[in-house]
Amino acid sequence: DTWAQGVNKALDDISLNAEHFFACCVVPGPLVRMLHIEPTGEIFQSKVWAATGRELRQVLEERLEGRLRVLRPLHLGSHGTRSSLFAVTQKASGDDEGLLNTEASRTQGCKVFGNVYLVCRGEGRRVSDYLLTHYLRDLPPA
Repeated sequence: DTWAQGVNKALDDISLNAEHFFACCVVPGPLVRMLHIEPTGEIFQSKVWAATGRELRQVLEERLEGRLRVLRPLHLGSHGTRSSLFAVTQKASGDDEGLLNTEASRTQGCKVFGNVYLVCRGEGRRVSDYLLTHYLRDLPPA
């Protein structure tokens, strides 16, 4: 589908290698809390059972129908407590046309389609919980 190819090509320039990203994640415990932004703009706190970066990838890959994409991070905080917020989303397919995720697009600065999960990494590539209160503090609504 040409629409999906165009969207994917535009996002390729701001995407990371997903396999490398998850291989570098240090997951501290069996439960990771992150945010899930639906295409409707609704934001939910999501919990996934994952004790390693590989397990985290498997869970998100299943939720994103095997079309995993990791966008370049947004850097948050000051130099002493800096963290990086990564949007994990789907590669576009023809079925996604019309599913513009306006909230994720606003925070990422580009058009993002479908479901998005926000994964936060701090020092030492350690995955940390990212909750709705953090989101409202870091990326307040327009």
